[in-house]
Amino acid sequence: EQKVFDLVARAFIAAFYDDCKFETTTVMGETPSNSKTPSNSPLKGENSLPLGEGWGGSKASPSRGGLEGSILFRTTGKVIVEEGWRVVFKKKAEEVNEGEEQASLPVFVKGESGPHIPSLSEKWTTPPKPYTDATLLRAMETAGKTVEDEELRDAMKENGIGRPSTRAAIIETLIRRHYIQRQRSSLHPTPTGFELIDLIHEDILKSAELTGRWEKKLRQIERHEYEARTFLDELKQMVSDIVLAVMRAPSSSIQ
Repeated sequence: EQKVFDLVARAFIAAFYDDCKFETTTVMGETPSNSKTPSNSPLKGENSLPLGEGWGGSKASPSRGGLEGSILFRTTGKVIVEEGWRVVFKKKAEEVNEGEEQASLPVFVKGESGPHIPSLSEKWTTPPKPYTDATLLRAMETAGKTVEDEELRDAMKENGIGRPSTRAAIIETLIRRHYIQRQRSSLHPTPTGFELIDLIHEDILKSAELTGRWEKKLRQIERHEYEARTFLDELKQMVSDIVLAVMRAPSSSIQ
């Protein structure tokens, strides 16, 4: 009971604190793909990046660079500027996110270059745990976190996918249509569910971003910044375009 009271009290107090503010820096470095010896490579960004592996626990992912025969490495670091409401949960936050500060990047000058020695490390990854009813409901509630556009993500912050009264029914509908199935306490996609995702070529229909766009427009309508009629016309046009795209799709993709 004391732990529950402590959690409720902290959550109530934290609501009156300022937002937590942090800075995120993305840095890119470019190196010749056929380089077998240390070479000088330019860094792009506002802070520094080691080529080959991320500094301070951050991840560096390779891709083809802009120069012919070059590889681009990209890493991201985050530093908390103002803790805001986090001070109320400071002890718990340090326990859960003890590695968060390690993702910060050292200071560097944009465009600087220097020698690097590539190194490879082999690790095993594990697939994410399957959803349960509880975790899927939570994922639907916080679906906006997966949207990259900050404005759309903010529009979904208070809503997510569905409403508290409809989310459980959405899960049951997916089960009834054989898109997912229960295995003990876990939820798993069925072959029909996989086929449905492969069949839908419009990525926007498979993303929480669509809900974010609609929530954004509804907010603008509420503030009299957008016409409701225009929004309805856009929805009709979108549905019409999608139907035409499905009708033009190869018959082999629709069974």
